[in-house]
Amino acid sequence: MKTEISRKQLIALIITVYLIFFTSILNVIYLFHHAVILALVGSIFHSTLVIINNHYLIPKFFTKKRYIFYVLLVFIALFGLSWTRAYIELEYFPFIPERFMDFKNQINDTFFPQNQFFPKEMMFPPSVVGRPVFLPAIFMSNLLIWSLSFGFYFGKAWFNNQKLEAERKNENLETELKFLKSQLNPHFLFNTLNNIYSFTYIKDERAAPMLLKLSEMLRYMLYDCNEALVSLEKEIQFLKNLIDLQKMKSNKLQNIDFQIEGNIHAISLAPLLLLPFFENSFKHSDLDININGFIKINLQIIDKQQLYFEMQNTKRKTRSNQKENSGIGLENVKKRLELLYPQKHDFRTEDSEDVFKVKLRLIVA
Repeated sequence: MKTEISRKQLIALIITVYLIFFTSILNVIYLFHHAVILALVGSIFHSTLVIINNHYLIPKFFTKKRYIFYVLLVFIALFGLSWTRAYIELEYFPFIPERFMDFKNQINDTFFPQNQFFPKEMMFPPSVVGRPVFLPAIFMSNLLIWSLSFGFYFGKAWFNNQKLEAERKNENLETELKFLKSQLNPHFLFNTLNNIYSFTYIKDERAAPMLLKLSEMLRYMLYDCNEALVSLEKEIQFLKNLIDLQKMKSNKLQNIDFQIEGNIHAISLAPLLLLPFFENSFKHSDLDININGFIKINLQIIDKQQLYFEMQNTKRKTRSNQKENSGIGLENVKKRLELLYPQKHDFRTEDSEDVFKVKLRLIVA
């Protein structure tokens, strides 16, 4: 409904500007009410030209690269409409410019001699020779309207393409976000629920905290993540819950260090943007088999407008896992960054023999 209203407003604005513009020009020679009549008549012919050009000639010929036919038909339309309009105006509107009563007396062989390339008979329809309206002037006004309609057609097409492209990007982002939300590693959730069940069965005191943290995480994903941006504070709390659940899965001490610097309350970012880094690190780290294994996370807020994130983990010494260290999740992060923060991010990975590292610098202001 809003689109329909805005279209009507645009049409009304164009008509108003059109009538004011051409009435003002014609009023230089004609009385105001005569100028209005001629402007209204001109609007009929100009509208016809726009309809012919934008709804028939361009789609049927120009967009199909039949340029010669298009130019020929445009010239026929321009000249035919100009001649018809000139004939009607000069045949049926007998009023003469009051400011230039002697104007028709000045149109004679002195200005349009018969032996010139453009004789007087070619400048006017046969029945209006000597009358104070030039066919070339009408032709030039039609040419102006044609050029405007041509530009409007392709300008509108460009804006529509931009709108569709933006809609596609938004749809891609929404789809990707839903995918990420559903990808809180189902295997991880399954194991977590199994752990909770096991702890409950043996009356382990870790069951209740695990269930509470899992509930908070799911609530965040279902409700807060529906927004385009979330506060960094909530995102960090979500990630801390994720780390706590990871630690609770084992009785072994897991070396996971999460350092935060700067004011996290003044920053917002796309939801779940950092989640794949943690999932990738938990999946490929060797915490469960390496007593010296570690996961180190460093998050800094710089000048309330930049976010610096670095995460590194020791990794398993198997070829398959080394190849997977980049992770599908990290590829998704790259795509989201390109769409959400074009030219406002720097994302890098470093893959050594023992440690995998990701670095992200993001302008969020």
